[in-house]
Amino acid sequence: MFFILCKKPRFLLSLVFIYFLLGIGWNRQYSSQASEDETFQKPVRILCIDGGGIRGVIPLTICNYWEKKTGKRIAKHFSLIGGTSIGSIIATGLTMPANPDDDQILWYPQYTAEDLTKILFEERHHMFSKNASYRVGLWPSLYNPDSLEDVASRFYGDAKFKHSITPTATLAVDMWTTRLKIFKSWDEEESFYTKDAALASAAAPLFFPARSVASLKDQENKKRFYIDGGLLATNPTLHLLEEAKKLYPQAKNFEVVSLGCGLNEENISSRLFKVARNPFSLRDHFLEVSLVSRQSPFVEQSVAKHPDVKKYWRFNPILGSDRLALDDIREENFLHLSGVAADYIEKNAPQLDAVVQHLMQTKPAHPNNF
Repeated sequence: MFFILCKKPRFLLSLVFIYFLLGIGWNRQYSSQASEDETFQKPVRILCIDGGGIRGVIPLTICNYWEKKTGKRIAKHFSLIGGTSIGSIIATGLTMPANPDDDQILWYPQYTAEDLTKILFEERHHMFSKNASYRVGLWPSLYNPDSLEDVASRFYGDAKFKHSITPTATLAVDMWTTRLKIFKSWDEEESFYTKDAALASAAAPLFFPARSVASLKDQENKKRFYIDGGLLATNPTLHLLEEAKKLYPQAKNFEVVSLGCGLNEENISSRLFKVARNPFSLRDHFLEVSLVSRQSPFVEQSVAKHPDVKKYWRFNPILGSDRLALDDIREENFLHLSGVAADYIEKNAPQLDAVVQHLMQTKPAHPNNF
């Protein structure tokens, strides 16, 4: 009977069509499963960038070194990128797409690390423009937030955080709960402009007023106030590791690359004594006298001993006590910091090049498998 039916062209065409559909469905299901299995076999690689104001030129110089060596953008090498304060500005800059209206598979980053370094240098006087009244409403503010807003608007435009090419996170502190707030580009419950996710993390007390932010999904437009995440997490590595574990729940192999903005080896009691003698020097030692600065060695040790972290790199050059200010925007200081980073790269070339080799040889897990 089957052979008789097969002699009829209409039946034969129907049979071929059904087979074709089943074949596509099977292939799609197989490809999807293979892609999913492949994702969890790949390492979940995290790039963590500390806070540090103008000293952010240091991690930028290292990122630029890696981009030049690999020939690819930083966003292509990591499963998650995040930071605190200037680290959040760098992270969002490295993952913001230049063409968000195109198909997602065609997205490419708007800025290179070299672009961001140039922007930081050229816009530093606008980012840290003196505020004549030293106050914005009830908030003490050494610098004019309107000038920073202008720079951010030109830099980010109306980019939405959810469009980040690589999952991106920024860390801030909620003023009312005094708890850490992690803005996540992949968050399905909340949505923010990239500008807000970055500047909320960089609203350092004394330097800028708190940042008021409302989720784009909040129809009532309820705003909350956020300040610099450096108060609780100057080094965001542990928090980003925990977020990566939630984002990639089946992953067992995590790799962490952590970049600092310069280390001061002077002991904490000495720094506190300087602040006690001259309270105005707190602005120069803001991060150094914070609770989290003292916890940084603990963070590094915890990540290094974490059972799920298979590879861990931490790069953070030593700075003199006269180079710690977050807002020393003199050209001489900027060039000095750039030189410190260049010298550090030269002296630590074997370790940095080992990262380059690893980035080029091993593709990271990524939700979009690009």
